[in-house]
Amino acid sequence: MAIISTDKYTAKPSDSQDWVIIESSDGQTIDVELRLMDYHYDCIPKIISQDGKEAYCSQFCCYTGCYVTPKEIKEVQKILPEIKSFLQKDAINLLKKTKDQIFIPDDYDEEEDLYKTRCSPEEWIYDDEDDEEENGGDEDDEDGEDEDGEDDEEENGEDDEEENGEDDEEENEIEFPPSNHCIFLTKDGLCATHKYYVEHGMDWVKKKFNICTTFPIDIRPQDKTLAFMDEFDTFTFADVDCISSDEKHKKELGMPQIIESMKYVIVDRYGEIWWQALSDFAKDFRQKKVTVRKIYHDTSIKE
Repeated sequence: MAIISTDKYTAKPSDSQDWVIIESSDGQTIDVELRLMDYHYDCIPKIISQDGKEAYCSQFCCYTGCYVTPKEIKEVQKILPEIKSFLQKDAINLLKKTKDQIFIPDDYDEEEDLYKTRCSPEEWIYDDEDDEEENGGDEDDEDGEDEDGEDDEEENGEDDEEENGEDDEEENEIEFPPSNHCIFLTKDGLCATHKYYVEHGMDWVKKKFNICTTFPIDIRPQDKTLAFMDEFDTFTFADVDCISSDEKHKKELGMPQIIESMKYVIVDRYGEIWWQALSDFAKDFRQKKVTVRKIYHDTSIKE
């Protein structure tokens, strides 16, 4: 096994050449995705514009709610009465409809034990009349099809397929600005829970929803890993600089390396000593003092 050692870190091959195992001087070992080593990022909510419309960039990160643990839900439910004054009117109306239920019971990830938080104004509890209208009402027959459905299908088959394809593409695009938002997103593009914790002198890095605190990296202390969030780069936010794939542009904007800008959360989860090991390795990696080839040169591990 190829091992590269300095006073601050030891780097070892992982299961893939896209990753590296970094060990700090205190013996802590974390498996890290190499994409993190030269990626510029910083989260500073600002107003962006497109076609004469303006919106806070955080509306794009926070447009669908997020997945949170039952424990996190309980913690926010405790402070909900106090943070309602921070919320937007449509979020307050949604909470009235749901009787202050901030998560969607049916949207549950059993494997991860996570529930999705609500977003407004779209996620209402619909009554029977709404459901009937949405499903076609009296215009459909008992099977939910038009009486002459078969003929229509034969006549319009190919056209329907093409139209459906276009619809699928449109669904993958996010309108500007998004039509809905996380219920905790305030008018000034900030997070209501974050604001509450800061104003009350509490450690928001520990208290705030984990996924919101760590975005766009995926920190899993239980697995000893550090990576990008799996679906992060499928987003279509061409106007959001922080997660743009244009590293040259981000450098021109003065954006720091993600390992530096996200230091607070990496240190909170893995400690200062390990963060320093990561930072030193990343600098050597960017300067090509350490390369993938050097780490993996005597292994049979492929990309």
